[in-house]
Amino acid sequence: MPYKDIELRRQRGRERYAKNREARKQATRDYYARNVDTLREKNRIRARESREKYKDKIQEYCLKNKDKMNARSRAYYYDHKEAYQQYYTEHRDELLAQRAQAKSERRNARVMCPAFKFIDEIRLKNIDLYTTKYRPNSNLAHRAKCPAIIAGDYSLCPICKDCSVSGKQMERLCSMPHVFEFENAVATIRERAADIVMANQK
Repeated sequence: MPYKDIELRRQRGRERYAKNREARKQATRDYYARNVDTLREKNRIRARESREKYKDKIQEYCLKNKDKMNARSRAYYYDHKEAYQQYYTEHRDELLAQRAQAKSERRNARVMCPAFKFIDEIRLKNIDLYTTKYRPNSNLAHRAKCPAIIAGDYSLCPICKDCSVSGKQMERLCSMPHVFEFENAVATIRERAADIVMANQK
């Protein structure tokens, strides 16, 4: 028989939720731990579908609001400048080590990552197009976490191993999947991979 007092029902519902909250959270954590690979793959598929669905709108928005977005970033920096400077002072050695590592990864990426070579060419030739997907100063070599870039060994790149893989396989195997959203990405990356292999076999 339903309750007549809706507030009483809500109160009892809140009490049940509070009573079982920790158990529900633990069950969710356990489920994620058991199914982490499947869930990550589903998230990647959803993200790709969402990017494909909204990429024209995102590109249009970024191009239209580029100046406003840059101004907002500058204003935020100046509003928090003292906090940034204090953090740098406290973590100087750690930040310098990270910078050195990032520099090494960029250097490796330029000579052994076909996807990075492709996107770097876009950055140098057409910054407006580049900024539809990435921030102007993004360190993509560091963000990619590609085994070939980290180890400095082109043979660890799955695209360099087999330049003939399909575009879908390239996107799945590559640590920088967004680069494949640009026009002619697959053909150009395949060419860059072949160039890298030839350069390293001389």
